[in-house]
Amino acid sequence: MSVPLVPMEMVGVSMAPWLCRGDILLVDVGVSANELKPGDVVVVQPDGQELPLVHRVVRKEGLAIQTKGDRNADLDPPWFPQHLVGRVTQRHRGGRWKTLSGGKLLLWISLGRFYPGQRIPAWFSRSNVKRRLGF
Repeated sequence: MSVPLVPMEMVGVSMAPWLCRGDILLVDVGVSANELKPGDVVVVQPDGQELPLVHRVVRKEGLAIQTKGDRNADLDPPWFPQHLVGRVTQRHRGGRWKTLSGGKLLLWISLGRFYPGQRIPAWFSRSNVKRRLGF
């Protein structure tokens, strides 16, 4: 028996530019915590919050899943299997569906703080690049 994919609307901005407010996400609600790997985008339901959270898996330690929004500087608290809603498989934007891929690469980009809204590393600042290029 296959578990259907459940559509959800993205409401936050912590995963932009890959997932933006208003995107429709297809969530595999049949996935177990054991199947997740770093780089996967998951939906978790925090205790006492109405809206679920969509963030990227950073690491797993035993039953705990550590996540982070791509634009966020800090890691989320650990989540446990009872918090897991599912894994995001596709997003719909601009009339097209796109399968999520490249999770590991996007995870390293996020951890390196290269996303808009994150602090840009000092070695990549505009003045430093200009100086190195001779401007």
